[in-house]
Amino acid sequence: MLRRLRSFNGSPTTAVLVTAFVLAVAALEVWVLTLPFLADWPVALPAGWNAREASILLDLMLVLPAMAAVLLWVWSQPRFVTSGPKLPRWLKPWIKPKRLLYLLIPYALAQLSALDLGLGHILAGIAGLAIIGEIFAFGILAVKLTQLSRATRQAKLHGSSFTTALAVGAERTFGASQLVPALGLVIFELAQIYHFTIGWFARRPSGVRTFTYHRHRDETLLIGLTLMIVIEAVPIHVVVHHYSTVAAWILTGLHAYSILWTLGLLVSVRQRPHVLRGTRLRLSTGLFSEAVVELRNVREVIDARGEEAEPAEEDEQVGKFGSRHDVTLELHEPVRVHELFGGGEEVSIIHVGLDAADEFLEALRPNV
Repeated sequence: MLRRLRSFNGSPTTAVLVTAFVLAVAALEVWVLTLPFLADWPVALPAGWNAREASILLDLMLVLPAMAAVLLWVWSQPRFVTSGPKLPRWLKPWIKPKRLLYLLIPYALAQLSALDLGLGHILAGIAGLAIIGEIFAFGILAVKLTQLSRATRQAKLHGSSFTTALAVGAERTFGASQLVPALGLVIFELAQIYHFTIGWFARRPSGVRTFTYHRHRDETLLIGLTLMIVIEAVPIHVVVHHYSTVAAWILTGLHAYSILWTLGLLVSVRQRPHVLRGTRLRLSTGLFSEAVVELRNVREVIDARGEEAEPAEEDEQVGKFGSRHDVTLELHEPVRVHELFGGGEEVSIIHVGLDAADEFLEALRPNV
């Protein structure tokens, strides 16, 4: 530890900061022990000891050894001696001069509590602050909703479906915020409910060609999961109902929601086919993934039926739409594949599974 102490270059490392904190706590403890009222405060200890004597005994037996152990452990770790502490990501934005003003809130509250104000004055002040906060919050919400609407409309004009356009708009509006995955989950859940209910009656827009891919998909896992949920729902409800009616119906509701979840995935694959509109091709795998390809960006269309897929080069990313490989699209420039809960990757080769590959090839080759 002494060798590391000599190599200390004066930067505020973690070990130095912890040492300073421990010394500050020790100095505060010594100051508290000098206060007069501790000597007159009796405690239930043998020999009639007062609070000061009991505190000194506690410090010598527990606090001082604990501080020494902490210092020895910190100075024995190279990462604490050579580098400073890493602040949590959520705390870094607050370590700014302007935002440090929130430290004045306790002082302001103490000053307000010292004033001779009645309950009516306090409630009126709180109501005024609440109104100001609501106006500010609604202003921010209006700005964000406007940005979200513009970003969603822009993504929709580029050929994305409404679900994907809304997810892309949320990502562009809120950036790397933790709110984006939560919004993606909400969009996904609402899209499942839509496809399982209203989606059956939705009309296809005119002027587009659709190509299905669900007939040859292997849906064994989702179907088996759905059957398992249905089979276990009734006996679990009966058994739990003997102990708690509320818990039984909560579990039944969760089973119903799980069935909605699996059936929504199954239905979305049938209601979200590949779509060719003008010079844009939108490829989908249900709600799992989606990509929009401009036909002028397609370098070659390859009929891959009956052929083994060639391994991609190290610098090429392959996107897969469907459980089969019927057609390969090779692109001039990579396109982004939007994933289920946001994010995605850039791909330059796309493997497409189709129910009618001949119709797909006939529609694309004249435009490529």
